[in-house]
Amino acid sequence: MDPIKPLSQQLNPVTSAAQPSEPSTSHGSTQRPTESGNAIATSGMAAKPHEIYQSLVNSIDGIVWEVDVQTFRFTFVSVQAEQILGYPLAAWLEPDFWVNHVYPPDLESALTYCVKATEAGQNHEFEYRMVAADGRLVWIRDFATVILEQRQPALLRGIMFDVTHQKQTETSLHEHQLQLEMALEVGQMATWEWDIATNVVKCSKNFAATWGLQGDFQQTTFTTLEELVHPDDRAKLHAAIAHALNAQEPFTVEFRICQADGNNHWVSNRGRFFYDAHETAIRMIGVTIDINQQKQSEEQLYQSHNFLKTVLDNLPVAVSVKDGRKEQFGTYTFWNKTCEDLFGLSADQAIGKTVHDCLPQENARLLHQQDRDIFERRTSESFLEHSVRTQDAQERLLHTTKVPVFDHEQHPQYLLCISEDITDRKRAEQALQQQVEREALIGGITNNIRQSLDLKEILNTTVGAVRQFLQTDRVVVFRFRPSWSGTVLVESVAPEWTPILGKVFHDPCFSEAFVALYEQGRVKAIANTQQADLPECFCQLLQGLHVQALLTVPIKQQGKLWGLLIAHHCRSPREWQSFEIELLKQLIDQVGIAIKQSELYQQVNRLNSDLERQMQIRTAELQLASEFEATLKRITDRVRDSLDEDQILQTAVRELAVAIGVTGCNAALYDAETRTSKVSYEYTDSLVPLQGRVVQMDNFPEGYRQLMDGQYFQFCSLIPNPLRGHVAMLACPILDDKGVLGDLWLISQKYRAFNDQDIRLVQQVANQCAIAIRQARLYQKAQAQVKELEKLNRLKDDFLSTVSHELRTPMANIKMAAQMLEVILFNTTAVNSSTHLATPDPALQKALRYFQILKDECQREINLINDLLDLSRVETGADIPTLVSLDLRNWLPQLVAPFIERARSQQQQLVVDVSHLPAIVTDSARLERILGELLNNACKYTPAGETITVSAQLRSLNSSSAAPVFEIAVCNSGVEISPEELTRIFDKFYRVPNNDPWKHGGTGLGLALVKKLLEPIHGTIRATSDTGKTCFVMQLPFLGAEKLELPNALDRRHV
Repeated sequence: MDPIKPLSQQLNPVTSAAQPSEPSTSHGSTQRPTESGNAIATSGMAAKPHEIYQSLVNSIDGIVWEVDVQTFRFTFVSVQAEQILGYPLAAWLEPDFWVNHVYPPDLESALTYCVKATEAGQNHEFEYRMVAADGRLVWIRDFATVILEQRQPALLRGIMFDVTHQKQTETSLHEHQLQLEMALEVGQMATWEWDIATNVVKCSKNFAATWGLQGDFQQTTFTTLEELVHPDDRAKLHAAIAHALNAQEPFTVEFRICQADGNNHWVSNRGRFFYDAHETAIRMIGVTIDINQQKQSEEQLYQSHNFLKTVLDNLPVAVSVKDGRKEQFGTYTFWNKTCEDLFGLSADQAIGKTVHDCLPQENARLLHQQDRDIFERRTSESFLEHSVRTQDAQERLLHTTKVPVFDHEQHPQYLLCISEDITDRKRAEQALQQQVEREALIGGITNNIRQSLDLKEILNTTVGAVRQFLQTDRVVVFRFRPSWSGTVLVESVAPEWTPILGKVFHDPCFSEAFVALYEQGRVKAIANTQQADLPECFCQLLQGLHVQALLTVPIKQQGKLWGLLIAHHCRSPREWQSFEIELLKQLIDQVGIAIKQSELYQQVNRLNSDLERQMQIRTAELQLASEFEATLKRITDRVRDSLDEDQILQTAVRELAVAIGVTGCNAALYDAETRTSKVSYEYTDSLVPLQGRVVQMDNFPEGYRQLMDGQYFQFCSLIPNPLRGHVAMLACPILDDKGVLGDLWLISQKYRAFNDQDIRLVQQVANQCAIAIRQARLYQKAQAQVKELEKLNRLKDDFLSTVSHELRTPMANIKMAAQMLEVILFNTTAVNSSTHLATPDPALQKALRYFQILKDECQREINLINDLLDLSRVETGADIPTLVSLDLRNWLPQLVAPFIERARSQQQQLVVDVSHLPAIVTDSARLERILGELLNNACKYTPAGETITVSAQLRSLNSSSAAPVFEIAVCNSGVEISPEELTRIFDKFYRVPNNDPWKHGGTGLGLALVKKLLEPIHGTIRATSDTGKTCFVMQLPFLGAEKLELPNALDRRHV
């Protein structure tokens, strides 16, 4: 066959119904339709060779095909195409048939491979899937031959084979392999084969996991695996292998694997030897099973059994188990330690014996019959109280519960017996019966209480008798104050506990609600303070006193709560009995009567003591007179030390209250317009606070008329105040030569009379307060003026900002007009004024200089306006940072590049050091503006021959908890700024005088703008200058790239 001539011309071409066969005279051949509709090419030669070729092609179990390389269109396909894929043969000749019927996921790779191989002139084979006419996916293995014409690919000829069945078989084998591996993995098993001659062991891939190892053990040696076996188990492994070899039978052995972390891993190995014709063992095949979890479970089961036995042995009740089976009925199988202690028999003595061997026969017969009855009734039973004689001949009362246990066929198995020794409880009940006899004792105590009028003696007798009666650790009488704090008046306490006699207690949890409950007769009995639901503050108080049980009974006088009788049990919790509470309530009633009688007696004695107290008061007044001047000086000095009006009056009221000894002192300030007096400052210990109270002076004209006239007055309340009761008051005006500013009020008990020294001291203090208040108000007025100046300064800044906006457009217009005028004068836009400076015309040179001055000044003013606007925008918070991740190692050299050329032109050296830096999250535009200003200043102020250095580093602060910061420094040598000028270096419009060697000029706003630009990104800047070197160092917070998810600001306050 001709390799170049198309197959359609050498064999029968395939045509579609739309393209009927036509006679052809090519190469002298003709075409005629066959029975299948195909045209068979014939020639003048005999038809037999063509029929042979046709038969050969059609007999191939594949699709013989030919494709035009230029169009990738089939020019010939054999009849097998219709059998394999189901498409009519004529359809194969349609354009793009192959491309349209290759399975889409395979098309790109198949087409790319085929095209590349064809272009290279290489024969090739490849596999892909095609979509059959019935929708099936058919795997094709395609063999393609490239036919060259003039050394260029012209045709592709090949054969397509259907390999679908082969692919399915490969897939099935792969799935079976996966299933086997999964079964081994799920079963925690692995297979292995030992070649005895080579000592090589081949293992399944999950072998290492089964042995609890890391690494690849799919092919290893028996020696390597043997070394992993625990040394104590190797002899057992060798014995099992030797036995299997000698007996020619399978073996099973369990041993431990030593892991790298020091732990042991249990495995079970099962295997057998295989022999050759001479009965020589040649290999061993086996399986390894991971039994580590099984071994751990066995260990846990043992520990659980041991734990249960320990628990039962340490229960406070006697637990025993008897065998319920017929042949061994009643035999003890378990006997805990409480049984040993109760019955006097050890477990070894009891287990295996019956009740007849362990207890007296009279008890044994009864208990044995009970056991049989329980199994017959098939239910648990309790025996509330029965007597048993122990080995030491003691009678013990027991409360026993017996529980029968049956197997799955409901046959008796065991009898669980739980016995509690209630001997002590019964004794306690007997002791309780004896308490009745103590009621007579309570009557005797009551008589003793009534025989005295001394309150302390009455209460001491009470607490001593109650503690003896209750057999408790501490009994006290607690007396309330008006503020519901109180004092321990009397106490009876055991020697081992801390006395609290005379101590003052204030329970913040105690409120009026509790008062009402106690006045209604409430008795508080707490058996265990640690388990009771009590307020935290009360729990802390009880814990400090070691109280574990508490009994509280109220003491009332005329229906009002007077105090409490409190019993503390400290050694342990305690259940308070109802009869104890009832007897105490009866006793307290008698105590209340005795207290009333004692108080009447004390009132008589008080009247007598009042005379003595008045004498003592007079003596004290004389003593106070000598101390008056010292007290007045101390108070005056403290009042004058402050310019704060609040501090002045607060100090005055506190010092007066302490010095004179009153219960309260307050200061009020007057409002002349509203005619009101407001209590602004107060010092008190127990009275109801009055601070903030506003009084209309016209509602009390008698008192405020005197105060407005500069006169003091004092009085005592005739009718008790609902809140304060009977009080004595002194009112004194706070006045100076300009008028009355307010007043001072002193409040004391109803028996208090303010003497002349008290009044004189209050007047002097009031005068000093007036002077100090006037000074404080003058100071506040001066402060207000300072704030007003600050406001004016802000207005000035706002004005500069506004003017900057207004000037920006005119200056831009002036600059543009100058440029246009320059264009008109010199008749070109491509030539600027600087190119004409060399012209010989003097007039033109002069005009050019003026134009240059005009342009420079316009640019300078525009720069000033832009700086003012930028500064205003930053100060108002309108400039919001935009955070990005910035690599300073790449970014900073690019920023510095223009300045390097500028420095070189001025004979300066610019050095950059930014190696080994992480990325920083910051506002790149803001940082570029800041560094631009600093570098511009450095170029302006650095003399020729000096060095400018830009460096950046990540620096840790001194504090161990502080985050690191980025530190960027711009330094220049040959320049030094004095300390006085450094303090003003960041001020607006400030320029260092006589320090611009290049005469560049400036606005004086650059450094002020730099400082303001750093604030929104939490940056700081400082300037240092010494030894001929000046540095500007700024610090930025170090934020990693993960911070980019935050809002575009370092702090929401700036958004």
